[in-house]
Amino acid sequence: MESLAEDIDELIQRERDQLRTLALGRAIPDAEFPLTATDQIDAILRKAGRTIDRAIQTKDHEIARRLLVDLIDHLLRPWQRAVADADSQLRREARPVHGDSVLKIWPAGDVPGEIPNVPDYLRPSKVEFLLDEVDRFPQDFEKVVDRSVTGLSGGAAVQQAVREVASGVNLGKQSDLPQNLPVAEYRMPWGPEWEPARQPRQGRSSAQVVLHLSLPDIRLRARDWLHDSEKPVGRHLSTTMYTYLTDPEASQAERADRRDRLLGQFRAMVKASLPLVAVEPGMAQLIHGYAQPPYNLHMTALNVPSELAPDLADIALAVLNSPQSVPVTTTPRPDAMMMTLLSEPYHMVEIASVMEPIVNQWSQHALAMKDFWLWRRTRPPAGVGSSQPGRP
Repeated sequence: MESLAEDIDELIQRERDQLRTLALGRAIPDAEFPLTATDQIDAILRKAGRTIDRAIQTKDHEIARRLLVDLIDHLLRPWQRAVADADSQLRREARPVHGDSVLKIWPAGDVPGEIPNVPDYLRPSKVEFLLDEVDRFPQDFEKVVDRSVTGLSGGAAVQQAVREVASGVNLGKQSDLPQNLPVAEYRMPWGPEWEPARQPRQGRSSAQVVLHLSLPDIRLRARDWLHDSEKPVGRHLSTTMYTYLTDPEASQAERADRRDRLLGQFRAMVKASLPLVAVEPGMAQLIHGYAQPPYNLHMTALNVPSELAPDLADIALAVLNSPQSVPVTTTPRPDAMMMTLLSEPYHMVEIASVMEPIVNQWSQHALAMKDFWLWRRTRPPAGVGSSQPGRP
């Protein structure tokens, strides 16, 4: 901006010097300037015309100089300050002095030596069973973003998506953020010093610029961008179990793999839902006439194709040792809940342990003592990008 003002001043000074030179003409006697000297007259008139043009240009340049200096001081500099303030604030929010940086919560693999992975806080608990391969989520999500950004792929598509979120464009028709939370707006518009450049009844004023680039603002725009139903990523995030299993965009082999994974996860879910007590087989045999207690399965309906119901019932029978009815529904649902209960009451003398089942599960899979109680707790996934297809 400083160099622009210096260039304007230099141009004005050069124009004034040329006009001053033209004004230093000399008087010519009549004898030396006969009326028949038409060529000389034309030359003088042309020179006079150029002089007048330069005088007009000088005035225009002077007005332009004042207007540009005013623009620099009262429009560009306020923008410069607003951008610097927004940048400083965003850096403080993204990289706080105390606490974890949001930039380090999700290793994306864009830093040399960094391996993309899913952080612990976004992983399901030990009693949640997803149809998605959790460890493949970063790669799968990037593929979905690829299909949501026209003409780009891989890291370039992700960077373009970041630019669209930051600039508040392509958020989707359902988003009201462009109107209610624009990226930039004027609290006070610029009122130029030169009156003809101002709007009617507008006074002189410096621009007051407001930028909505805080971390909460960016999160709001990211949510709208991701959940735009017209983008593949929006349709992916709104997928139900039924549409995930019958996705027409997936190959036949991929759909078969998804169904096999559903059956495997259902088996694991039934096992994890067994009661938290271990029955003493000998006492149960003496009192009830059987060593292995029967169970009743209680669960909400699975939103899966009805042809899978027999396979699901066979799995429940194999695990629980008694026929079970597995409800299925066509009503869109992203998940299902399950629990099993002993089908008959048992006396305390028949209870072998209230810790053995969970200890057995933990000892087979857990790596640290802190993971112990994760085998008996659950919670919904957090985060704007959480996908819930296949949470049986």
